[in-house]
Amino acid sequence: MADNTALTNTQIPCISVENNIRWNETPGAAFQDNGFWFLSFCYAGKVYFVDKPYYMLRRDNSGSSVFAKDKVFSRDEEFRYIRRRIEQDQELWNRLKETWAHLYCRVDSLEWTFGRIGEEFEKEFVYEKSRITAKLLMEGLLREKDFSDKNWKKIKLLVRKPDAFLKDLANRKQNLSKMSEGAPSRVAFRGDSLLKRLVVRIAAMFILNKSARKRWRARHIDLTPRDGIDIRKTPADTNGSCKGSKINSKRNLQS
Repeated sequence: MADNTALTNTQIPCISVENNIRWNETPGAAFQDNGFWFLSFCYAGKVYFVDKPYYMLRRDNSGSSVFAKDKVFSRDEEFRYIRRRIEQDQELWNRLKETWAHLYCRVDSLEWTFGRIGEEFEKEFVYEKSRITAKLLMEGLLREKDFSDKNWKKIKLLVRKPDAFLKDLANRKQNLSKMSEGAPSRVAFRGDSLLKRLVVRIAAMFILNKSARKRWRARHIDLTPRDGIDIRKTPADTNGSCKGSKINSKRNLQS
């Protein structure tokens, strides 16, 4: 559907496609994959999923936009771009407007962004998200059936009591910061139960210990192609055998 055009330097070039789908060019090139992904699925005549990895998400670049604490509304800018684009086709907008609104207001995305941005931007961010969410509710674009009961309650709290919503997120972010003890900022900050807090603590220790990661991955991880690794090829044996390893494959579990 799209030409294989390389992304060079910090400028994202326009990519030629049948339906004139282009990367949304903004300073800093942040979150452009959201728009290109959404629009590609909007216009695709057919979608075929291949059980082979061609892309691996990596966040080991300290200069990446996801680590920029002052990029507060970059994701919002991208979703406004998506709306402007699909509104040009009334039939498309009528068919996908609720889907767009649901993805825009996903609670986990909001929480992830809150955990990423600087403390000085937290109040501004929550109040702006409260205003946007209330506006979409008034437009009838957000539907309760598209959210879990827990997340719909959070949506209502965000709209009706943004201060309480802000306080809850700030407390959880602070608690995780204390537990992680210097763990990388890319660790998710959701931890509203004892079990989740333990998981976050263990994950933080695990991330900091590279050798432990390698040992655990070799012994326990399900090395399917979606993990970015071909189970048929391992460093231990290029012929594909896994001598001495304890790999729990889903294929074996299902057989």
